[in-house]
Amino acid sequence: MKINKKLIYVVTFITIPLLMGCVGQPSPTPKPTVPPEKKVAYLARPAVVLIYTEWRGTFLDENKEPYIHLLYAGEEFTKVKIPEFLTGGQGSGFIISKDGYILTNAHVVHEEEDQLRQVFALKATEWAAKTLPPIFQQYGYNPYPVTKEELKEIFNVFMNDFDLDIKKEITVYMGHYIRGVGSFAKGFPAEVRRLSAAKFWLTRGNLIYRSGKDVAIIKIEAENMPTVRLGDSSKIDVGDKVIAIGYPGVATMHMYLSPETTFEATVTSGIVSALKIQPDQSKVIQTDAAITHGNSGGPAFNEKGEVIGITTFGSGRMLQSGEWLDIEGFNFLVPIDIAKSFVNELNINTEPSVVDTHLEKGLNYYWIGEYEKALEEFQKASAFSPANPYLLEYATMARKAMAGG
Repeated sequence: MKINKKLIYVVTFITIPLLMGCVGQPSPTPKPTVPPEKKVAYLARPAVVLIYTEWRGTFLDENKEPYIHLLYAGEEFTKVKIPEFLTGGQGSGFIISKDGYILTNAHVVHEEEDQLRQVFALKATEWAAKTLPPIFQQYGYNPYPVTKEELKEIFNVFMNDFDLDIKKEITVYMGHYIRGVGSFAKGFPAEVRRLSAAKFWLTRGNLIYRSGKDVAIIKIEAENMPTVRLGDSSKIDVGDKVIAIGYPGVATMHMYLSPETTFEATVTSGIVSALKIQPDQSKVIQTDAAITHGNSGGPAFNEKGEVIGITTFGSGRMLQSGEWLDIEGFNFLVPIDIAKSFVNELNINTEPSVVDTHLEKGLNYYWIGEYEKALEEFQKASAFSPANPYLLEYATMARKAMAGG
């Protein structure tokens, strides 16, 4: 996951008359010519979210203050305030309950403290290399740190001699770009409610193996949210269709694209390429659907529109230069049945919301050409979830079709 920074690798009130009005009115069946990718995209995108996680790190001295004390010959001659350092990343997620529970990858919203300390120590060393040498010279001393040995020394000082105060902020965005209207986005602060972090270790030389479920459940304060349907990953087979939705960094923040489309989710498709296991015997689903950094935590659907996995990691190799080269077409999903065990632990109600009911009816009416009925359903859905821009777009689509546009 990325945001142009160091890679660290979102109470329902339903009236009785409304509920009764939905009973006995089955959703119309869409024309069979609607491709599964299109059907899943239009049904599911309103419930797929962009997640930003930001960590703020402050190094503190023995007095719990953010200062580095400069010494010469063992005597302190001044102290310099250490700035706050930032790092973070981007990922995807999907809403599973009408009251705002969201599934994602653990690595989207969590990083081990020792890894964060290394990241912040590197940033602090870069700051020190620019800031401290002129101060040493100002007091008549040789500039420091300058040499590789001195930079390594001060890096170790930040690693070992300071306390580190870390604050984390998770923001979940629901957004969409509506052609001819503009870009809409709303952010929600989120809290982690359940987490099972991935574990990494080295073996067989330089090969990196991973273990752990890499699943997180986060929560936003919301109601009447659109949701996705959770499927049964035990029933999938090689060759089954896979449709992934998320926010890959390469498309979300592309230098040649307008910032207006930052919150436009990307839909890709492929098949189940293989069913495999990790060294700890946990199951993973291999797919050739295009997935890359930023897709992490997003949903992968079957052709029925049910989530069968969480897009989690890809493939690649380390070049002699030390750079990582991604290898396309060999990507992996955490089976949704693994995540469902955590959902059950928290007693999360994953029944479809009233928004889902009206949304699905509206799309099915739209696809069979009953645009007036479609508009009515989209308006009902939007009344319950006015912050979701997809519902506004779908209503606009129906109006345009009614006018013969």
